[in-house]
Amino acid sequence: MGYPKLRKLLAFGAIILLLAEEAQAGGGAGVTAEPALLIPLGARADGMGSAFTALADDSSALYYNPAGMSRLPFHEFALSYLSGISDNNLQDIAYAGPLPFSGLSDNGDAAFGASLLYNNDGTINVNTTNPDGSYAGSSNFNAGNDLIATMGYSERLGRTELPYGSQLLQVNHYVGVSGEYIKSTLAQQYSAETAAGSAGYLADIPALGLSAGASLLNMGGRLRYIQASDPLPSMLKAGVGWTRGGQWGVMEFDADATHLFTEEQQFYAVGGEYRIFNRYAVRLGYQYDAGSPLGLTAGFGFNWNRELILDVAWLMSTQGLNDQMRLTLSYRFGRESRQEMDRRSNPHGNISPSDVSAPALKNLDQQVPRLEVFPDSPVRPSGASTLHEPPVRQDKNAIPGWQ
Repeated sequence: MGYPKLRKLLAFGAIILLLAEEAQAGGGAGVTAEPALLIPLGARADGMGSAFTALADDSSALYYNPAGMSRLPFHEFALSYLSGISDNNLQDIAYAGPLPFSGLSDNGDAAFGASLLYNNDGTINVNTTNPDGSYAGSSNFNAGNDLIATMGYSERLGRTELPYGSQLLQVNHYVGVSGEYIKSTLAQQYSAETAAGSAGYLADIPALGLSAGASLLNMGGRLRYIQASDPLPSMLKAGVGWTRGGQWGVMEFDADATHLFTEEQQFYAVGGEYRIFNRYAVRLGYQYDAGSPLGLTAGFGFNWNRELILDVAWLMSTQGLNDQMRLTLSYRFGRESRQEMDRRSNPHGNISPSDVSAPALKNLDQQVPRLEVFPDSPVRPSGASTLHEPPVRQDKNAIPGWQ
């Protein structure tokens, strides 16, 4: 990677350690403020059990792993709606997309994302009495609401080569950070605001369809409503993912583990998605904590005309109290192929994995066609018996998965 790139990697690692130390300083198990930060967002990820840390590749990457924004080959606006118990509801608008420069480390795939989330906890009915105990009347109060604004940035930190038999595989390394402004109101009387930050790392091996990621979320701030202050639900997420493409569709799987620092709790999630003809998607996931199952999740997706996508997800709690439906409507534009992204983000003309077969040959002068299922997808076709077989090309107008 070279000494300058190594220094950048070490600096990023130092930031991660400092954030983790700040989270641990909260100390001890207890109740955290701002439960809205614990609600998974993005109906696609929700349908997969919220196991998305290693697969993050749409605007919801801001909530799972901000490093994943660098894998977007398009600009995306997404509107999400979540219905909860009684009259609780949550709305979110998010954007993520590539930036037209090669990044701070000059390795490309720079991306920017932002979101605005509003959570409404519903109303509370309060009955009042007269001094003699007789009924005086009733009134409704807003139980609470939250406004969370987030901005994030990510880029590719570099590429390394991984020995694979007698050959070398290209590994992409992505990093991302985000900042959050949080304002919370309780019972229309008490309000508090704070700021927090998140950071993430994601690595993928396109030739094998493998990825791994980790992120530290909601680090730093505390909310003070009257006198005492409460920490945010800071957490560490880690996951591994696998993608497999074929003639008829693409399968993706992810397994995640989440550790909540203040509560000292662990949660686990597994999920998968099967995309058919680049138009339909079915999803299934399962969430589990260290003591009892949280529930099964399911979802589906449908896209129109390569740009407009509707995703729906359900969480079916074993307690029957938290059954929820989530909707996300996304609009994507400005799509680029992987080759176009490499050319834009590789200003010095260095050779990239898109220019050679995957895995890359040790002799980089021997170039062969890139293995891919769809024009923008670096997944090896399931029909290929060796890594050196020519690619199985599909219709060039086809959509690469949901990309």
